[in-house]
Order: sequence, then C-alpha cells, then structure tokens
Amino acid sequence: MLNELPYKAWLDGLEEEREACKRKIYNLNMLEPDRRGEIPQIIKSLFGKTGENVWLEPPFHCDYGWNIEVGENFFANYGLTVLDVGKVTIGNDVWIGGNVVILPGVTIGNNVVIGAGSVVTKDIPDNMIAAGNPCRVIREITEEDRKFYYKNREFDVEDYRK
Repeated sequence: MLNELPYKAWLDGLEEEREACKRKIYNLNMLEPDRRGEIPQIIKSLFGKTGENVWLEPPFHCDYGWNIEVGENFFANYGLTVLDVGKVTIGNDVWIGGNVVILPGVTIGNNVVIGAGSVVTKDIPDNMIAAGNPCRVIREITEEDRKFYYKNREFDVEDYRK
C-alpha cells in the first residue's frame, strides 16, 4: 500500500498490526474521565509522528496509527476517523471538527480548520478553512481572523492573541 501496490489487508502481518492498533484505540476510547490526561501519551504511542501538544476527543478510529503524522498544536473533536492504509499527514496548528473522516493519502497543511462532518478526500493547503462532503476549501484564514474567537465575536483580552 505504501509502495502504491495493490492493498492486500490479510498479508504481511497487516491483520496483526490492525489488531494491535485496535487495542490502543480501545484503551483511548474507554478512558475513564479522571484519566483523560493520558490522551496525549496514547496518541504519541499510536501515531507515527506527533508534535508535543496534541489532543483528540474520543471516540477515535483508524486502521494502523503508525501511518498518521500530526504536527504541533493538533486538536480533533469527537468522532475523528482516519483511514490510514496510506499515509495521512496533518500539519501544525490544525483544528478538526467533530465526526470528520480523513481518507488515505491526504495531507492537511499548517493553520487549517476542518469543519464538523467533513469527509476529507484531497489535500488541504496551509491557512485554510475547509468543510463539506467532499471537503472543499471555503476560504483562506487571514491575519484579521486572529482577533475573533467566533464569527464576529472579538477577543477582549490580550491573553488570547498570538
């Protein structure tokens, strides 16, 4: 699959790899509320590469885990599914809404927001807001956006500005 050859999920130890991934995902998805602090470490043990500051809200699903790379300041809301039979790369400062599906081979750039319910079938460039099924770029994120926390609601304290 990584060499762009026909994917045979039952060969070359892939079943065992998926089984090991399912165990980690089960542990992640069944964490008791007072153990949520373990989420970043589970992500780091599951994904092939991560930044230091990573978070996702369970439930989460993927095929292998090691075929997923996320950058610094990665956040995914409830219900993310990453079909990582092909490498999936997600940049720095990425926010993914609830119930998103990311297909194999997709790269998501830096400073990207993916809207809830999206099915990401193609690469998303840096500095974009994208949403839909299939997911499409809606608009570029600009410097002007930094002063808002929701639509036209401005931050009123300096602590939230970068």
